[in-house]
Amino acid sequence: MSMRYNTVQTSRCKRCAMQFVRPSHEQKAFDSLLRRLSVYPFRCQLCRYRFYLMQQGGMPETTTERREYLRVPVMFSVTFSGEKCDGEGTVSNFSIQGCTMESTSRPESGSRLSLTLRTQEYRPPVTIDLAVVRSGLGKRFGLEFLKVRAGDEERLRRAYYKQASAESAA
Repeated sequence: MSMRYNTVQTSRCKRCAMQFVRPSHEQKAFDSLLRRLSVYPFRCQLCRYRFYLMQQGGMPETTTERREYLRVPVMFSVTFSGEKCDGEGTVSNFSIQGCTMESTSRPESGSRLSLTLRTQEYRPPVTIDLAVVRSGLGKRFGLEFLKVRAGDEERLRRAYYKQASAESAA
C-alpha cells in the first residue's frame, strides 16, 4: 500500500533527522516566492519543525488534508475535566497536536479541558494539561493540544510514530 498519510519518505527533518515529514501549508508571501524557485515548506510530524526543501518537478501529491499534522487511528481510553464538563471517552485518532474523541459527555466548542490518556503500552497515563475543543458533531469532538508535559510529549511522539509507521506499512 502506498503511504496513506502522505509522508515524504525520502526527506528527513532538518532538526531530528527522522523520515516522517510531509508538505506544510503555505503561510506567508515568502512561501509563494520560494515556490517559484521549486522550494517548498515541509513539517516534521514528530518534532513539529517547519523547514524548506527544494523539490524538482513540484510539490509531492497530497490529499486535500486541512490539518498540518495528520492523525492516525488508535483506541485510547481517556478521562477529561474542564470548567463545565467532566467525563470519560475514547480517543479514536490522534496526532502530536490534537485528537478526535468520542464521549457521552459533550463539551461545548471552545471549552478548555485537561485529559488523561490511558493505553496498555504507556504507564503512567499520558497527561495533556490543556486542550481546547475545536469542533464537534454528535458524540465526537476534535481537540487541539495546547499544553503537554515535557515527558508526556515525548511519550506521545513515540506512540504517534509507532502507530503511524504501522499504518504506513499496512
